[in-house]
Formats: sequence, C-alpha cells, structure tokens
Amino acid sequence: MKRIVGLVFLTLLILVFSSCQQRYFFFPFPDGSSENVSGDSWDGTVDTSWYLDESQKVYTFDTAEELAGLAYLINNGTSEFEDVTINLMSDIDLSGEVWEPIGGEYSGSDGIYTEPDTYVRGFRGTFNGNGHTIYNLTIERQTEDSNNISYENSFLGLFAILESGSSVSNLNFHNVRLVGDCFIGPLAGYIPSASDTESVEPVHISNINVTGQIELIGKFTVGGVIGRVESARSSLFMTNCNVTADAGSYIMDPDNLQVYLDSSYFGGIIGAAYSSVNNVFDNCSVSGLDITGNLDGVGGLAGLANPAGTLSFNSCRVSDCDLEIKKLDESSTVSRAYTVGVFVGEIPNVSNKEVAIPASNSISNVTITYPFAQNQALENRTGLIGGILSTWENPQVNYEGLDVSGVTFYYN
Repeated sequence: MKRIVGLVFLTLLILVFSSCQQRYFFFPFPDGSSENVSGDSWDGTVDTSWYLDESQKVYTFDTAEELAGLAYLINNGTSEFEDVTINLMSDIDLSGEVWEPIGGEYSGSDGIYTEPDTYVRGFRGTFNGNGHTIYNLTIERQTEDSNNISYENSFLGLFAILESGSSVSNLNFHNVRLVGDCFIGPLAGYIPSASDTESVEPVHISNINVTGQIELIGKFTVGGVIGRVESARSSLFMTNCNVTADAGSYIMDPDNLQVYLDSSYFGGIIGAAYSSVNNVFDNCSVSGLDITGNLDGVGGLAGLANPAGTLSFNSCRVSDCDLEIKKLDESSTVSRAYTVGVFVGEIPNVSNKEVAIPASNSISNVTITYPFAQNQALENRTGLIGGILSTWENPQVNYEGLDVSGVTFYYN
C-alpha cells in the first residue's frame, strides 16, 4: 500500500515539474476559437522602466508590457524615438486584450489628408522584430451606422502612425481583429504627409507576415498590412510583405453599414497608397482573404494606388481570394462600382502613370464580383486593375507574359 501511494506521489510530482518547464496558455480569440501560444499572456499592464536615458539609441524588448510602454511614451508626448532602434527579442502574446496603438493623436485644423505629420504623433525610429511574432492583436472601436468618420475610432494597428524615416522589418502577426472607422492595418493604420519644413525620408516596410484568422472591419482605407500612406512622402517601399489567411478571414465594412456612399479602398496589403513619387511592391503576396467593399476601390494588393511615376509589382502573388463590390441599394447602377482588381482596385488618373505587372507575378483562383450585370465596359477587362478614375476605361497596363487565366468574373 505504501509503495502504491509513493508511486502516485512521484507521478504527481513529475507532472507538476513538467508544467513548470513549459507554460502554455489557452484563451478565447475574439471569433470564439482558441490559439495555443507558448509564453506569458499579456494582462494589459504597461512597463516604461526600460526608458531611463533619453540619449540611448538601442533598446531591446522581451515582453508585451515593454511594448505597451512604447505606446504609452509616444502617446503621451515623451518621445517619437527618432533615430532609435528597437529590437524585439521574444514572441509577444497580446491575449486578445484591447491594444492601444502606438501613436495616433491628431491635432490639425484642416483635413487629415492635407495636414503634415507635425499634427500627428507616431513612431520615427527603426523597429526590428527579429523574426518574432505578435499573437492576437485586438482593437475594437465603436463604428456608427452612417457615412461619418470619427478619428477617435481610427488609426488602428500595432502602430497607429509611422512617420517619415521610420522602418519596420522582420515582424510577424498571427490572429488579428481590428474594428473601427478608417486607417486600419495590422502593422500600421496611417503614414501621414511630411512637414514642409522637414527632410522627407522614405518609409521602409520589409519582411512582414500576417497569418491565421484575420478580421479587419472598417469604412475606409483598410489594408492587410497598412491602412493608408499619404501624399508628400518621398517613397514607400513594401518588400516581402505577405498575408496568408485562414479560412473565413476577411476585410469588410461593418454589417450595419447601409448608407455609406464613398470609396472603400480595401486592399490585401495596403488600403490606399498615395505618394509623391514611385510605389514599389516587391515579393508581396496575399492568400485566402475575402475583401468586400462598397462603391469602388477593392484590390488584392492595394485598394488604391496613386504614384506620380511608375507603379511596379515584382514577383507578387495573389491566390485563393474573393474580391467583391457589394450593392447597398438594389436599384443602384453606379458605373463606378467596377473598380475592383487583382492587383489594384483603382488608380485615380492616367496621366504620367505607368503600371508594370510583369510575368514574375502570379495569379491563381481569384474571383471578382461586380454588383450589377455585365456590360460593354467590362467585357474585355483583364481584372488586373479595377479602373482609372479619370477615364473609366480599361487602363493600358504592361502585363506582357503574365498568365491571367486564374481570374474568374461574376456579375450580380
């Protein structure tokens, strides 16, 4: 009898010791599923103890609390971390706790699109994720059943604002749910115009992967990586940015939205890409994502792209995606509603523009759905670019050698 009791006690001791060596936490993701993540789960607390010397140029983060501390310091005006490098050294599990984006205050007097970034507060430094993953990024802001846009419910992502000269690289996201009005993307909601008085520097985004269950809901400019980059930016470089979504993932407007009659600008990588010079997308891919908007501007990679020079896609891939413009009003025959495309939903005008989609790119199993019956304007479309706003005709796009057989059209 004593021997049996001893064996039971030893077994229990081994189990307890084993559980101390590996800590696994199970928690409900917002869609009701569970994600098994190794590591500590964030409880919403903030740690700024790492910020001791304003002259320090390199920081390392190991916890969600330290990352939340960066948001706290920027959002309260302590620093924008210009010329500072932050290295993420561990995976971060945000546990579905509501994240406060890094930056985002807007204090301009005119429209957000024309104000320089001196009216916003964001990150100006270098953030290197070192291949680590941020799990379960969640932000939910109340949206109105109207066409009104509230900035308080906008600028949503890990970073609300990435400013001139900033760089983010080698960072992964797994399971993302963002709900708000506009400027929404897992990495960053908004890249603003530069100040007239500052030296404009490129914004570099590279080696970003968004995977798992992806749920992005907004009214305007929503992207699978970035929501919107504004004009007066020297250039935006998107390199090795990939969205690989689980079944049921989507970008869409709110279910209760019935009267919003403005462009959606929803894209698998970026919602709307404005720039004073070129936009370049290198080795970017989107897979398994359903993107549904209203009126116009839905694209597999970009909802809208408006470069001053060349718009280039190099070795990009769009696969297993459903792209759709929905009809809010059954009697509507708005002709603008065909601006949905595999690569770009809309290009604002044709003057001085060149779009290059060479054979290094690929398309497979992509459906495009228009909200009205097929008509003459759509009969010969390739589906690569949704439309050019100034002409509403099939744009002249250089796609020599590209196999476009992977696109299927539907008309409601």
